[in-house]
Amino acid sequence: NKLKYVLATAQEKVSQWNGELVFVYLPEWSRYGSEHHEPTLQARPRVLEAIRSLSIPVIDFDQAISPHDDWRSFFAYGLPNHYNPGGYGVLAQNLVGFLENRNSATKPK
Repeated sequence: NKLKYVLATAQEKVSQWNGELVFVYLPEWSRYGSEHHEPTLQARPRVLEAIRSLSIPVIDFDQAISPHDDWRSFFAYGLPNHYNPGGYGVLAQNLVGFLENRNSATKPK
């Protein structure tokens, strides 16, 4: 599997300088707003399984978006585009929360 190979290579490179690779899953607009979204729905579990099989931590932004009734509010103008400032803000909160949890788990008691 090419994805797994790329991830394993990246993980190895990052570990050489004592870093940690973290994968951030950013779902595209079509996951929620396209009638042709089946490929993106099918890809997510395979992608996440490849990442988790390598014990790479994952921040899955889909978990922040999918519970919302108005998923368009995360995207610029509600169109198939980039996230808007609010969407990036929620993403930033998820990233900070992840890092705070990681840091508090590794602090000596």
